[in-house]
Amino acid sequence: MKIEITILLIFFAVSICALHQQNLWPLPNSANIGTDQFTLDPTTFQFTAVGYKSPILTLSFQRYKNLVFLNFEGEPPSKSESVLSSLLVNVTTADEDLDLFTKEQYSLRIEANGNAILVAETVYGALRGLETFSQLVYTSVGNPVSYIINAPLYIVDEPAFRYRGLMIDTARHFMSVSFITQILDAMSYSKLNVLHWHITDDESFPIESVTYPLLTKAAFSPQEIYSQADAKSIVEYARNLGIRVIPEFDVPGHTTAWGKGYPQLMVATCTEGILNPTLNFTYQLLEGFLTEMAKIFPDAYFHLGGDEVNDHCWLNDPQVSEWMDLHGMTTFAQLEQYFVDQVQAIAVKLKKTVINWQEVFDNGVKSAPTNVIEVWKSSDIKNITSAGYTAITSYKWYLNHGCNLYGDALWDSFYKVDITAGLNLVEKQRLLGGEAAMWNGCVDETNWEPTVWPRAAATAARLWEYTTSTIPDAESRIHLHRCRLLERGINASPVAPGTCVGA
Repeated sequence: MKIEITILLIFFAVSICALHQQNLWPLPNSANIGTDQFTLDPTTFQFTAVGYKSPILTLSFQRYKNLVFLNFEGEPPSKSESVLSSLLVNVTTADEDLDLFTKEQYSLRIEANGNAILVAETVYGALRGLETFSQLVYTSVGNPVSYIINAPLYIVDEPAFRYRGLMIDTARHFMSVSFITQILDAMSYSKLNVLHWHITDDESFPIESVTYPLLTKAAFSPQEIYSQADAKSIVEYARNLGIRVIPEFDVPGHTTAWGKGYPQLMVATCTEGILNPTLNFTYQLLEGFLTEMAKIFPDAYFHLGGDEVNDHCWLNDPQVSEWMDLHGMTTFAQLEQYFVDQVQAIAVKLKKTVINWQEVFDNGVKSAPTNVIEVWKSSDIKNITSAGYTAITSYKWYLNHGCNLYGDALWDSFYKVDITAGLNLVEKQRLLGGEAAMWNGCVDETNWEPTVWPRAAATAARLWEYTTSTIPDAESRIHLHRCRLLERGINASPVAPGTCVGA
């Protein structure tokens, strides 16, 4: 699809400086953009590493050259006296660790004489700066097309939050590896940095286990299973975009699929899937499986669910009740605490930090102080952080409520969410960030993208920007960003009446 975004038709009443700042999503912390114009020649322009030379950077140079000159058809632009021939990229350290503490700040400068340099401490900061640079280049209307960037230009930028995520659900509808890599591409265009991959649930178990091969008996079909090589390729693809992959294996509830291969795991009298917390085999299988997954997913965090556990299933089962009596337990909270403690011990062995849904906290379970609680059904961030826990939130950022309807809200409500409201300084420091969440009950590859984008981009901006813009300003920018997503092959929905010229 070829799209020429004719910005003057949309923003004819604003200055050129402000006009081209309107291209940026999310907004940088600080940006000064002049009115001089430099052209870029697709046949000669180069990204050049002048600091640490990383294979990640090499891949990104080719990717962003393709994105900047997406509509180039082989005919050089008209000659210009002011040509930007290259962007120097100076990564100042060899640190390629990708984790919660990765530094993503960068500065981008283009001088009036055409010297251009991007400086970042890490290669991942350079990736964020390259995305900004790509958004600053715009095209003229004409034949041949000219690629233009304004100067002098100086941008200093870094994210407001360290955790900026998107949750995908491959248990309710399988999504191919190629589709997931396209999701990762789209995430990078909005500077998201965490893929929360909800892999298993009641409906299916689509990831290969060599240790416990019968688990995939619950896959929708033999063709809808991620091999371990598939999962590793997704993790590596994400890493090259500066995106962490955090897998979720939701336990002890939402586990019907686990029981299809290993029925002895389940509470016998319960009609819904829930692991039996009293059996040694439950923890033996969990340890073996999670040990296997830890070799595929190197991130320091594992999301282990904990939501919507049916207390009646545990308390009304004769075998579970007898075990509780023998161990001096009388309440659901005590049994849940026991389960959480056993799983925590496995996580410690694997050197993983656990993320749980908020029910674990709501039920009074004492988690390890380092664990992270994810808020999803109420604004409990203050209660959780004031209790000393770190938190992330997807509250008001659900993309799926109402099944085929637009989840929590339209894009502007996503953009208005202030996750720090009511928090004191210490509590704010314990809030790592948040994520948009797309549960796949009524979406698959046919309608996933227009359901998610660009609303997830609104969440991305809210988590990157230190100061949000007005809704009219943001609407102008997200409209252009939606057009950019379309141009880059992402089937994003419109946010308002209008057009992407030439689409």
